[in-house]
Amino acid sequence: MKYYTATKSRNQGRETWSVIFRHPARLDSSTGKTGRRVRRGLGTADDSEATRLIDELNEILSTPELWEPSSRGAATARFAPRVVDIFYDGLEATRVDYAALRDLAIPQPTRDDGYRTVLLLGTTGAGKTTVVRQLLGTDPTTERFPSTSTAKTTVADIELITTADGPFNAVVTFVPRDEVIDYLTENVSAATLAAYRGRPDEDVSRRLLDHVDQRFRVQLRARQGQLGDIWERTCSGDGRRRTRSMDADRPSNGLGSCLGGV
Repeated sequence: MKYYTATKSRNQGRETWSVIFRHPARLDSSTGKTGRRVRRGLGTADDSEATRLIDELNEILSTPELWEPSSRGAATARFAPRVVDIFYDGLEATRVDYAALRDLAIPQPTRDDGYRTVLLLGTTGAGKTTVVRQLLGTDPTTERFPSTSTAKTTVADIELITTADGPFNAVVTFVPRDEVIDYLTENVSAATLAAYRGRPDEDVSRRLLDHVDQRFRVQLRARQGQLGDIWERTCSGDGRRRTRSMDADRPSNGLGSCLGGV
């Protein structure tokens, strides 16, 4: 049995403390074994308070009897709420029913209400979103919903209910944090492998920014000015600050060699 230890960390420019540790009961997506790396904010800027929380977390990490989801109640009685949340977050196997969440806010009409359900399927760029815009009556010169830009393909399920009556409402659900981390990890792994194999920078960039199944695209979630910061942070892992001037569409030479050394 392997035991892990939590340590506190504080990024430059931030006042509050964070904790970093390997989780003894959660799988690491890159290895398929337990020991997933976890980083969470402690919610305090006080050094002594952060140390106390770290000590409590280390007590849990050294007690296998507390690693089961069913032990959360016992841990709640002994440790600070923040420590319990950090350790047991994602440990319990829960499945979010997004359709049920949506129905709480906007009940989906059924056949009995006079509605039919239509599912649009097709390859990327086939024109699915364009058809949806036609059904909605979107003005092609003044309205841009849903987006049909080639650089902003639809990467999430969208349900639309047509009606002539306003006001109009919307429900948005978000990808779980751990799922986002898994996507990012797979992106970096794919980009690093491409760099190791000597692929062109454009290919390395594409693999870093776009997930292979198109379900997560970093470039859609970062402003153009932020992309350069992504490259800079990626290329400064050896502790030396190496600034690279990166354009959002055409990365400069050297990204592949940078990732190839990771």
